[in-house]
Amino acid sequence: ASAQTSADLLARLVDEFRFPADHAREAIDALGKDADLESAIGWLLDSGAEIEAALSLYATARTPQERIRVAGSISL
Repeated sequence: ASAQTSADLLARLVDEFRFPADHAREAIDALGKDADLESAIGWLLDSGAEIEAALSLYATARTPQERIRVAGSISL
């Protein structure tokens, strides 16, 4: 498997996992050359960015059912 570029990693964190782009960039920068998907997600979860990502996903939900599903996944 080829190494993932920071641009590819950023795209996955934002598009697939719905982390805010500024937080995803911060995680990649903090981890440096050792950044990979697993470590970046761990860094973001440890930093509390998952709450912001869930709130962003909630705000963009198209149906009440999607909002209920997202709201149920948020833990404070």
